[in-house]
Amino acid sequence: MKLTLGEDNLVLSFCENKILVLVLENPHTFMRILQQLYSQCNGGEGELVLSKNEVIISMATNVQVIWNPFMTDFNDKKILNKLYQELRDVSEETCLQDIEEIRGAVSRYLSKVGAMIPYSITYAARVDDVALYKLYEVKLENDGADVLQQLIEYIKILSMLCGTKIVIFINLKDYLDEVQLLELYKTAFYYKIYVLLIEATQKDGLEDEKYYILDRDDCLIEF
Repeated sequence: MKLTLGEDNLVLSFCENKILVLVLENPHTFMRILQQLYSQCNGGEGELVLSKNEVIISMATNVQVIWNPFMTDFNDKKILNKLYQELRDVSEETCLQDIEEIRGAVSRYLSKVGAMIPYSITYAARVDDVALYKLYEVKLENDGADVLQQLIEYIKILSMLCGTKIVIFINLKDYLDEVQLLELYKTAFYYKIYVLLIEATQKDGLEDEKYYILDRDDCLIEF
């Protein structure tokens, strides 16, 4: 899988068990690429090209950007939709009798209370599973663990529930030390998530990292 930064003629090649670090020392380049990233991961236009086996694929579908590690949303719309779909699949496979009993009980309840008022009511003949999950505000639990543990759990959710292929962190090295970073990397490797760190300044490199640096003159240094 590759991410190409067209204007900068830079191709980032992802591979298993390797973390890519892109350092953008020029503030204008840093801002320009982040703006493109934000736009394209939200379905907009941009110069970045994500490809797999030379076929262009959607960034909005395959990439998740973590702009601030303190603001990971375990229950954004995309995650909840995937959660509800998985719950519905499980329900249909293993709990069909239970859900039919619930639907019957709801129908009897509505008929009973409807008969007690002086005007007619109508209601859906079938209670949709997803409507039930929304009614009871079914969500993923966030137990308020420390930032590292939240990020680890978030990566697990993105991989297993959403099928996310790439997670991009912005200035993550300003928040986590080397030991914490290695723990996060280990989780990403386990769940086969590709990780890209975009940093404004160069920090100490780690064993599992590959660096791409665009200096203040936008000259490429790679190691």
